[in-house]
Amino acid sequence: MERKFLGGLVVITILFSGCAWPLTGNVPGGTTVNELREQAPDVDGGVIDDKTNPENRSDDVVEISNTSDANTVEQIDTSDWLTYESDEYDFTIKYPANWMPVHSKSNDVIVGFREQELRVADPDFSEIYLSARDNSAELTLHEYYEGLSDDALADVPNYFLVGTPDDVVVDSIQSVLFNSVPGAVENTVTAIPVDKIIFELARHNDFPSSAGIYYSMLSTLEFS
Repeated sequence: MERKFLGGLVVITILFSGCAWPLTGNVPGGTTVNELREQAPDVDGGVIDDKTNPENRSDDVVEISNTSDANTVEQIDTSDWLTYESDEYDFTIKYPANWMPVHSKSNDVIVGFREQELRVADPDFSEIYLSARDNSAELTLHEYYEGLSDDALADVPNYFLVGTPDDVVVDSIQSVLFNSVPGAVENTVTAIPVDKIIFELARHNDFPSSAGIYYSMLSTLEFS
């Protein structure tokens, strides 16, 4: 698959940051994509297996393991959702019909989404947004975020240390979901390595009603 890559390090608007995290394989009995739509996971000390190579891709679309104390959220029917397509980054993602895509002036966000009726002072504000990071060195997620946190210019902490990580699979790609990432507001972030780019789908946790929408959008994210 041939892709266009970012020319430099792309830093997303949420803040993330050193040391190794223990690695294991997938935890048995993971939650399926339909159960994801019914749960807002609260993960206790997940352990991660970084699998950024296509050979390590799973047949499952979205699977999250090692969840506990999950909060129930409304199950969402995505059959009438709209589809956003990026020719530049070769992906599609669905979003609710009463939401809208937001094309921010920020160079770190590919596209954001928010409710059409949401009143905001900042026209670039998004409840959920997708960003991309250059990973030309094809590092594992652990290596990438540890290196990013060491970059004085980036001022980004290591997600594996500041956010609660969990092993997930998105569009058959082994990925990592980070709960409770601190920043100006707390965020949920899913890091998805695709070739030489790390995509990040994030949501602001101060909008509890968007939790179900976030996981449903994550389940519709597809790369070509």
